Amino acid sequence: MRATSIFTLMTLKGSSICMVLELVQILLHQSPPRNPKQQLLHPPHTATPTTTESVEPSDSPVDPTQDPCKVKEFDAIAELQGELHLFKDGLYWKLPASGPPKSSKKISDTWPELPANIDAAFQDPQSKKIFFFSGRKFWQYTGSSVLGPRSLDKLGFGKDVDRILGAITRDNGKVLLFNGDRYWRLDVKSQTVDKGYPRNTDDDFAGVPSDSHDIFVYKGKYYFCQDQFFWRMTWRKQVEKVGYVKYDIVRCPEQS
Repeated sequence: MRATSIFTLMTLKGSSICMVLELVQILLHQSPPRNPKQQLLHPPHTATPTTTESVEPSDSPVDPTQDPCKVKEFDAIAELQGELHLFKDGLYWKLPASGPPKSSKKISDTWPELPANIDAAFQDPQSKKIFFFSGRKFWQYTGSSVLGPRSLDKLGFGKDVDRILGAITRDNGKVLLFNGDRYWRLDVKSQTVDKGYPRNTDDDFAGVPSDSHDIFVYKGKYYFCQDQFFWRMTWRKQVEKVGYVKYDIVRCPEQS
């Protein structure tokens, strides 16, 4: 009986010792606890979700419907307020210092009284007034004030003149207005056609197409456009260059 009790006691003590040893091993494998200050200074790292913001490219592509490089023939081209303006179907572009225009504007946003289609435009160097032509009507802008529409009859044009297709301004208050193979000289101040006009374009501007459109002055040179080409003429009325409107004036890339 005593032997059995002693064996049982030894068995119990042996199992208790094993439990103690296992507890010691667990404690030895745990990292020591941090003090409260260290826990505040070094909070546990938690991963924060990251979001990717979409960044638009600085040189976003031009809308094909408003890309001047897709225009085969502009309604009108004119130098206004020192910048070359390109007009087409209710829109216009300003030619920048380099490269082609990147964005268009609505004609109605800048000149609300004008129609969508402009045949010609010019700015008088002396008075700074801007004139627009569409069909047999014209408008005169002085700053934001507008006079018109008025008929070409008021300027002295006959009924056979259906539109004005281009304008070459002079520094003496005169402007040359073109229609096909004829042109007229207009006194801007009195708004009357000078005597002795119309004259034949071929007689005074030899070397340019007689059916030119988009006739304008830019940086002191005369431009006569026909289809996709232009003829550039000096003030001495000598043709010095023939080129592409798309590549040489609008400066579109050749692959466009």
